[in-house]
Amino acid sequence: MYNTQEVADELVYIGENVQPLDGEPKRVLITGSTAGAGQLAAAYLLKRGHTVVAHARNAQRAADVRRDLPGLEEVIIGDLRHLDQTRAHSLSRSMRSESST
Repeated sequence: MYNTQEVADELVYIGENVQPLDGEPKRVLITGSTAGAGQLAAAYLLKRGHTVVAHARNAQRAADVRRDLPGLEEVIIGDLRHLDQTRAHSLSRSMRSESST
């Protein structure tokens, strides 16, 4: 996990000053969550009771973030620079949601 004092200070500031309007835990998608500030943000939100969905560009990064952050609800795999991958994943999730209702 990537960690610098600057990132840590920023996360403390966010935690102290930015809160959900209703104070309830949220379901949050963090892009860039496999390393650096994104991974720190995901860990921070998990510790505060939020449901976190991570994003990874490939299966190896997904495995790494699942290992590093075992409390994740889900890890979405796809390169967000490629719209076709993003659309395919969105359709897949939508179809799963509809079939479970």
